[in-house]
Amino acid sequence: MVADEDEDLAQMSGMKRPQTVKPIRLHNKPKKAPDYVVAPEDYACTGDDWSVIENIMTEPSDKRNLVSINDSYLKKLQLLRLLTEGEFVGDEIIDAYIHCISAKQHLQMRSGGSVFLENACISKMIKEFSSIRDDAPKWVLQRAKTYLEHDMIFVPVNIEEFHWYLAVINTGKRCIQVLDSVGPGMNRNDLTAMLKGLENVFQFAKLQMELKSDKCKDLNISAWPREECIKKRLQTDGYTF
Repeated sequence: MVADEDEDLAQMSGMKRPQTVKPIRLHNKPKKAPDYVVAPEDYACTGDDWSVIENIMTEPSDKRNLVSINDSYLKKLQLLRLLTEGEFVGDEIIDAYIHCISAKQHLQMRSGGSVFLENACISKMIKEFSSIRDDAPKWVLQRAKTYLEHDMIFVPVNIEEFHWYLAVINTGKRCIQVLDSVGPGMNRNDLTAMLKGLENVFQFAKLQMELKSDKCKDLNISAWPREECIKKRLQTDGYTF
């Protein structure tokens, strides 16, 4: 697809297309190498992207699944949120992208050790355990055991219908690292609830099974210190990162 065709598709979709000399065929989304530094051009739409956008915009059915990645299914209305300025991206979109990242083996190991990538749906469920309960489903307990097999747990945190950020439960440093594109000024009530919920899940799991971990000796994670890794605001609007 040539640049002129890309421009035509941009006009059809009503979106402003970034100016490029020629389409970039090889995306770096997610990162193709652990040492690659993501650049702004990695997020520029290519000719292939504009073709996909046209297909989404012209899809006649609102019920047809246009994306199927593991247990994530996305329909037109969900994908249109990615193409509409000011729209909030829901759990389904976040989880689909997390599946893409999880498929990259080199992204499962970072400088701090092994990584478990949690999805947005489970993160929301874990948060519900912040209130006092006396049990938890078996799959939740098994999830707790899986967490303890990793050095870091990456958890997406959703301020409902407003903002997403990432929390890293770093067992090696015994701290909670927060990566938020708007900087350290946001409240962390959702993070506090999620950590308390996960702490309760660990307590339930200890009653049901033997939990052994050389990576995490202290399961009182809600009391761990927090580190705001992004010191100043990077996001200047309500929808970019």
